[in-house]
Amino acid sequence: MALFYRFLYLRGYGFSATGTSIGIATVLPRLLGIAGFTQVRHLTHVQDFSLGAESWMDGYRNQEVLNVTMTPLLVKVGLISQEEGDTLNQTGPD
Repeated sequence: MALFYRFLYLRGYGFSATGTSIGIATVLPRLLGIAGFTQVRHLTHVQDFSLGAESWMDGYRNQEVLNVTMTPLLVKVGLISQEEGDTLNQTGPD
């Protein structure tokens, strides 16, 4: 995910000052308030994609699609080489 966050940061997307996250969690309540929402609540949501969990393969496949989709963009902006992208996309589930 670090490459994805960095890509967004370099393209001017997200709210992170450093490019190490998307940074939306800290600004979303304020943005919703500006948009006119008056009853903004904070809830925590966790999904277990750990090895052996029921949703593990779904999480793995989602990451696999993201990797394949993002590789050309990451190469284009110089964050990785094509060879590095190919290597990332060849690693399979353990």
